[in-house]
Amino acid sequence: MPFIYKLHYALALDDVGGWVLGITASVWTLDCFVGFYLTLPATKTTRSTQSSLATKTFWQRWQPAWLIKWSASKTRIIFDLHRAGGLWLWLALLVFAWSSVYMNLGGFYTQVMQSVSEYHQPWTEFSDLPQPVQNPQVNWRQAQDIAQAELNHLAQTQGIRSLAPSGFWINRAKGFYVYAVKSTVDIQDHGGNTRVVIDANSGAVKQVLLPTGQYSGNTITSWLLALHTANIWGLPYKIFVCVLGLAIVMLSVTGVLIWLKKRRSKRAKPASVS
Repeated sequence: MPFIYKLHYALALDDVGGWVLGITASVWTLDCFVGFYLTLPATKTTRSTQSSLATKTFWQRWQPAWLIKWSASKTRIIFDLHRAGGLWLWLALLVFAWSSVYMNLGGFYTQVMQSVSEYHQPWTEFSDLPQPVQNPQVNWRQAQDIAQAELNHLAQTQGIRSLAPSGFWINRAKGFYVYAVKSTVDIQDHGGNTRVVIDANSGAVKQVLLPTGQYSGNTITSWLLALHTANIWGLPYKIFVCVLGLAIVMLSVTGVLIWLKKRRSKRAKPASVS
């Protein structure tokens, strides 16, 4: 399982694989919008079709893109599977594409999210120290007590209750601890991402980050992560993600077949003219 995880996350190639998958995910995200646009009904028509299209609504003209004509030729069925499958699963495909960018190209993801929403993370909010903290003045136990006191205050003032601890680590380069818990504003089934950031030397609370309801960008990211990892809505959603994986394989194969068909057609055109 560890190898399969590394293969999925970074092609088992560490940083190089992470960059490859991150760039691929970025292209995939862009392709979601390009593919969606290509399914829209054409606005320019010939004179012979103008009269027939004039009486049809936008949806009536777009509807064939959502359907599969099983009685048609093999080539048409492949095309319909690719187009209709992409449309019906479009939102899920976009979620998995953009969340993959978050996992592999965090810097790029942060720049985009901060340009369109309010998005905060401790590793982008605070600069590196001149020297990493090797012997922090605040020890682990003290940092935990400070974080717990802040969480108790959060429960009293905002009604956000802590349910269980989920993580505790130190960022020596930036000089802070991060204490994470699962709280009543977390959405995932397992683990939690309600975080308190504590200065490792002064003990000051530098930041309190809630997974939902605080910043729009953080809320979106929490949903993307939970949906990508199937850590929400129990077994039914896990089954959906499994089926989605098979559908992505189908879309990839049909896409390659369509590309090969068009490539052969372009190569055959000069020969037919001569």
